[in-house]
Amino acid sequence: MKRPLYLTVFLFLLSACSTYHMQVQKSVEEMRGGNFEAASSFIKERAFLESGDQVAYLLDYALLEHYAGNFEESNHAFHLAEELTEIKDYISLSDEASSMVFSESMVAYKGDDYEKILINIFKAINYVALNEDEAALVEIRKLNDKLNAYRNQAGREYSDNPLAHYLAAILWEKQKSWDDSCIEYEKFYELSPNFPGIGDDLIFCSFVSQRWEKHRKWKKLFRVDNYSAKQAKERKKQKDILYISYQGMGPVKVPNPAWPRLPMLVPRDSIHTYESAYALGKSNLASRTILNIDKLAIDAFEEQFGKLLAKRIAARVAKDQIRQKIKEDDQGAAFLAMIIMDVTDQADLRQWTMLPKLIQLSKVPLNHSENKLVNIQTRREVIELHSSTKKIKAFTNPSSVNLQPTNQKLQIVLSKDQYLVFPKLLRSSEMTLEPASLDEK
Repeated sequence: MKRPLYLTVFLFLLSACSTYHMQVQKSVEEMRGGNFEAASSFIKERAFLESGDQVAYLLDYALLEHYAGNFEESNHAFHLAEELTEIKDYISLSDEASSMVFSESMVAYKGDDYEKILINIFKAINYVALNEDEAALVEIRKLNDKLNAYRNQAGREYSDNPLAHYLAAILWEKQKSWDDSCIEYEKFYELSPNFPGIGDDLIFCSFVSQRWEKHRKWKKLFRVDNYSAKQAKERKKQKDILYISYQGMGPVKVPNPAWPRLPMLVPRDSIHTYESAYALGKSNLASRTILNIDKLAIDAFEEQFGKLLAKRIAARVAKDQIRQKIKEDDQGAAFLAMIIMDVTDQADLRQWTMLPKLIQLSKVPLNHSENKLVNIQTRREVIELHSSTKKIKAFTNPSSVNLQPTNQKLQIVLSKDQYLVFPKLLRSSEMTLEPASLDEK
């Protein structure tokens, strides 16, 4: 028996949506277990297969490769995703018409504003890990260009990205471009005035760039009486470890309760507090949140809500016109057409699923004369989980690793939740952080 056209369309849409979310969920489960390469393998084929969901798959695949420490492959995927998510992207008239009649999921996913911005952040970190500083700075400039375009062309009130300014500052410092470094440290200070060490950064860069008025300002603000050329010389010779920690999972798209045909972003889990800490020698240090992706994403998505709402209202008008046109010839067909259009008009829940909730960072100074192994202990601690009946604290056991200092001015260490993922020597099983059992408080 021949299947009616409306039923074929309906089953196709449900199947496509189900396949996408099921495939991503498999990768999420592997990622939570620290199996980043296995997680990326589940979606690799779809990431490079042309489809309406390709951008979503590419973003997740690229980030999983980043978590796995495969930075070149990660940037290859990010580059392709970025090509498909240009600010002035083109949507064909046929796709646009389909989204008006059926659902936004009929249109090729181009990514949300916050996703397009974050692409360049992760590309920059990839390049820092590859010791390609110029390429990293290019990505940061591209990120700032995107933000300016959103503000000037789309009228969206997006704030600067603190992580981008901090990365730029330390890269310019590494290249001894003192003026540029000063400018970026100052921009970062405007966004994160309480970030550990920013006072030392500002005092140093204003001294070496001979910005004496600024130098006096920062010394007074941070209560530093004297700063000598010897201190600046020591800072210039100093080697640093840049420790970046990705914690949790970013917000998830769900149907908006007030407008079920529109999505909204909500925090993915109930984890209240993250602290990623590490020990260097005898010092116990804590990394600080430099980028709250939950906040960034939700704020940016709310900026787009008006546009999405206007489009769905226009879609309702278009559907009524179609139904009236069909009704002139066949009332039964008009009724079925309206059912199909309503049932398939679902909130588009595609997104960059693998994003972390928080990005935490510390710049750890090393003794410039030190040529021996440096012991680093990393742990994730004080995680408060809330449920309707109890409050729980969970702890992770510390993992210790010896890192061989190099001649590089800056060495990068990455972790995802309780897993140390880069440098590659951190990947052995004895160096992962085993999550502790949950003990009721």
